[in-house]
Amino acid sequence: MKDRTFLYMIGGVAIVSWLLYFAAYFNQYKMDYIVEGLIFSAAATILYFVLVASFFKGSGGRKVTGTILGIVAATFVVVIAL
Repeated sequence: MKDRTFLYMIGGVAIVSWLLYFAAYFNQYKMDYIVEGLIFSAAATILYFVLVASFFKGSGGRKVTGTILGIVAATFVVVIAL
């Protein structure tokens, strides 16, 4: 199996598992939290697929992917520090 296909499968399994989780525990959370979780998981999955696609687009794609991941990591550090 190619790396690209494997990474796409990981992303697909992740989004399906999140949807199943929210469906299984629907009664335990307020609707606001479920909507927030679904929006976050959709945004994270879209970002994941964009980064995987850009990574495999030549050497420039790897630079873009590294830069975006650096920005995401720096943002997490700042948010955690606050």
